[in-house]
Amino acid sequence: MIIAAMLLLAACGSGAPEIPQEPTATAKDDAVSFVKRFQAVVAPCDAAGKVVSSVNDMVSMYRAADHMEAACLEVPGKIRELEVPVSLGKDAHAQFTKAVEDCDNAYLARWSAARAMKEAVEHSDSIAAQADLADATEGLQAAILICGAGLAGGAMSVGASEADLGLKDQ
Repeated sequence: MIIAAMLLLAACGSGAPEIPQEPTATAKDDAVSFVKRFQAVVAPCDAAGKVVSSVNDMVSMYRAADHMEAACLEVPGKIRELEVPVSLGKDAHAQFTKAVEDCDNAYLARWSAARAMKEAVEHSDSIAAQADLADATEGLQAAILICGAGLAGGAMSVGASEADLGLKDQ
């Protein structure tokens, strides 16, 4: 009986939809929609990051970093919840899947940097807190750029333009 159940489960597959070799007719629209959903997920964290970079006193910086930490906390999990459309075809699907992994890591690093910034402001005389902040922010901007480039490249590989993605004036 157990063997029959295992064979039945194996025959049914994993339940994940099969990814076609080539993009389908909806690939471009699905890619643009995915990028826009991604942008909506990360928007609060990105906005908080802009505020942090615009303040110049310690109290404001602490408050801005605290807000950024809260705004970025759930972003990596929400990024992982986004389903890459199977309509993209194998190559673009793989590119998007890699970009999602890169983005997850980048936004986890952004949250970590906000946390480290709070610690550095709170313990401004601590060399360890300053070193932790330097470590947390090293490569952060590059990671965010790699994330965006991966998503844009994946979308463009199925026909999306910069204008479609909101990267260029239409």
